[in-house]
Amino acid sequence: MRSEQLEYFVSVYREQSFARAARKIPITPQGVIKAVRALEKEFAVPLFTSGKGQTLRPTPYADELFELATLFHDKLEALETSFAHMRSRERREIRMGLASGIPGFLGSDFLTGFKTQHPEITVVADEVPDVACDEGLLQEKYDLALTILPTKGALDTLPLYSCAIGVWVHARSRLARKEAVEIADLARHRLATPGKGFKSYDAITAQCLDRDIVPRELITTTEMFWIYEFVRCNRGMGTNTEHLLSVPAFCADAEVLSLPFEDLRWSIGLSKRTSRNLDYAETALYNYCVAFFEGEKKTARGYSF
Repeated sequence: MRSEQLEYFVSVYREQSFARAARKIPITPQGVIKAVRALEKEFAVPLFTSGKGQTLRPTPYADELFELATLFHDKLEALETSFAHMRSRERREIRMGLASGIPGFLGSDFLTGFKTQHPEITVVADEVPDVACDEGLLQEKYDLALTILPTKGALDTLPLYSCAIGVWVHARSRLARKEAVEIADLARHRLATPGKGFKSYDAITAQCLDRDIVPRELITTTEMFWIYEFVRCNRGMGTNTEHLLSVPAFCADAEVLSLPFEDLRWSIGLSKRTSRNLDYAETALYNYCVAFFEGEKKTARGYSF
């Protein structure tokens, strides 16, 4: 029994068709049939019977094998992750997750500064949406992560930085006369913002739900330049974070103003799995991150931790 035979069997079990399983893998139907027949010969049991049309009906033997194959797949993935972590430690390589927007906030000096201090350590950084960053850390895809608060699950998180989430509004909009944008304003104005997978979106939709507010329209995109242009054309408002306001491209039009979004903040934390003991390299990066943000604290207007 080979791992690819189990993989093909699982696909047939789920699709209940040789042809559909073959298209999904992808492989020829003959290759899928050959793998299943080899398993049936090895165990001396039938795994499928014919149903209506070309549909296959799993036998009780197939049900048992499916449970074993699923467990094997999960264990194999865990083993591969464990081996990758062991290799990383041997090479003094750290896998680091960075929630979207954080690399832009940190600037290029962040990782190059660490490399200058610790040339013996390699950091492999991966920028992903907020929720995916948390999940990657929990699934041991990352050793450490700079996450967006709040984090969930078995993670130890040290808060490092926080600023108000901002909202770009057009100077000719009625909103421009306000000191801050409120959740209630979403009922009358369109909002462009990063969508599902981003914690700011979750916070906005949760507050709308809590206050029985039905947004006029939430337009979701991760393209901040598109959001700025959307506001510049006076089509609605759009979310931002404080560090973007110093980017020249986002200062080009005096008619685009930024107001704080009432009760909403963008907060960064340094996270690791609760069960994880940091090695020498990871401890060095952890301490570097803390010291780096202490430096940012001196210049960040929205800093609150």
